Amino acid sequence: MKTRNELIEAFTRKLEEQRARIENSAPGEHPGTASIQSQINIAWEIRYSNTNQAADLAKIAFNLSVGLNYPKEIVYSRLMLAVCKFINNENNELLLGEFLDLAACFNEYPAEWGYFVCKIQLANIYELLGEYDNGKEAINELLFQIQANCLRDIESELLLVSGNLFYRNNEIEKAIEQYNKALAIKDELNDLFRYAAILDLLGRANVLKKDLDKAYSFYAEALAIREAILDPAIVNTYIGFASYYKRKNEVEKINEFYLKAFSSLRKKDKFNRMICHYGRGHFYMESKDFHAAVSDFEEALSIAKSNNIRNKIGDIYKSLSVAYEKAGSLDKALSCYKEYFSHKSKFDKEIYKFRDNFDNLFNRNKVLIQNITEAKVIQESLMPPREFIKNLLPDHLLFFRPLHIISGDYFWISAKDEKIVVILADCTGHGVKASLLTMLGIAYLDEILSEMAEIDAGEVLNSLRRKIINILNRYRPDDPLRYGMDMAICILDKLNLKLKVQYVTAKRPILVIRDGEILESNHTNMSVCYDESMKEFKHTELELKHGDVVYLFSDGYPDQFGGEKGGKFMVGKFKSLLLEIHKMPFKEQELLLESKFSDWVSYPEPGTGLSHEQCDDISVFGFRV
Repeated sequence: MKTRNELIEAFTRKLEEQRARIENSAPGEHPGTASIQSQINIAWEIRYSNTNQAADLAKIAFNLSVGLNYPKEIVYSRLMLAVCKFINNENNELLLGEFLDLAACFNEYPAEWGYFVCKIQLANIYELLGEYDNGKEAINELLFQIQANCLRDIESELLLVSGNLFYRNNEIEKAIEQYNKALAIKDELNDLFRYAAILDLLGRANVLKKDLDKAYSFYAEALAIREAILDPAIVNTYIGFASYYKRKNEVEKINEFYLKAFSSLRKKDKFNRMICHYGRGHFYMESKDFHAAVSDFEEALSIAKSNNIRNKIGDIYKSLSVAYEKAGSLDKALSCYKEYFSHKSKFDKEIYKFRDNFDNLFNRNKVLIQNITEAKVIQESLMPPREFIKNLLPDHLLFFRPLHIISGDYFWISAKDEKIVVILADCTGHGVKASLLTMLGIAYLDEILSEMAEIDAGEVLNSLRRKIINILNRYRPDDPLRYGMDMAICILDKLNLKLKVQYVTAKRPILVIRDGEILESNHTNMSVCYDESMKEFKHTELELKHGDVVYLFSDGYPDQFGGEKGGKFMVGKFKSLLLEIHKMPFKEQELLLESKFSDWVSYPEPGTGLSHEQCDDISVFGFRV
């Protein structure tokens, strides 16, 4: 994790980039959906650093989307407006209705980041309303989907709400575990506003654990960061310090931090205003000023009721009951205690339901990850190991980077009748679906090569295509699946690589670099899958020379988003990179491909400020003649 100074420096750079993007983000006279979505993305990025400006951008996006009848952008801009209201702690009952309506709208876009944000915001509101089982339902099974889509910022928000629900259930260690995972992601993303918020939550959890030294260190770090970045949410840290000093029974310090908290409250921040009155009420209880305590507790209760902050109403009734008793109002004390008991019984049931359901979900997710990881072992066992490749092609390169544990790309190399067959394939999609296709491809290639008397590259692909179509469409002749693979195959003379190479390409090129120039194969525009035309694959021959470097690659590297403008790496840039490094030893080439890729995705994504995530399986295979 970064030091505080490193975090602040990275955050400052991020703010400068945000300002530049905001200045350049104004939609033109006739904006398209991309321009409006950019406004929405920037609003999401600055939602905590400048909530009011985020709301203004969302309003602009909403008005434009309504005027131009862009339905998806209307839903996204409404989402951002609701998120800003939530951050400003506006009425939770009204927001619940808004987010429920948005959730219904986002059912049209279930793979979009807005869908996940909407579900997490619902969980946040349910947690504040004390409806913990509903909170669990809102985020049920989201974690794996979010991780599969590489949405790191949204993953951290899910971990936060999960931690809060554990905290409400008094499962403090589990809450701390969730908070620490979220903190690591916010550190990675240079999100200081949320980083400081998580430090406050860790401070709160450690106060409850009575680990006061650790609690103080979290609050002190949060305060230093919030002061450095002028965070308007500093009120949360002041409230945290007040609770810390309450545990230490340092009355003057408690009063000092509640005064700071009241002075830093924003007008619309009803939630923290309630917390301040509730906390100061306890301060007055310690000071034996019971009438002042009653006044603060009544104010806290009024705010909690009017904003429907149900998870606090029971606690406030309990405190009011004690305060009225101490003040001599026994009838009111009894009435408040009855209200407290009524709320406590209801929410205890919600808590137990959430705990059981969350544990079930966590275990299911864990089993799923374990199964996929074990599937990876099976998949890797079918692909040739490096030593096997080295025996056939001693001077070679292999850069292989799956997207989701198991790969939708595969490489295959074999030898028969003094010939070496090299294949690199990119199956439809990625993840589990594509990995199943890799298993079919590898198994059928072994079978095809063993049956083929004279190896012909075109016939290898023709035979593989027939087998793929037959197995996938055995029971669906009227609605054939178009799943398959793009691939390149080359067949070399094992004894004399100088002679010639026989190759066929199915949407994937083969590059030969010779004397500083790239010779590119004329690849066919067909995949190895069902197609109405079903033209035959035919091989081409090319004379090779000593020193030639041959590359096969999937589209994962060229199609990766990144760089200053957030665009694709592109095939042209990838060819230039290969041309630049082709004379180097292949081990160095592999390291450079990894380094260039990491640099490319490390640029912040326009509109979100997050680093780009890998978006597809990546495979590059090369060898030198």
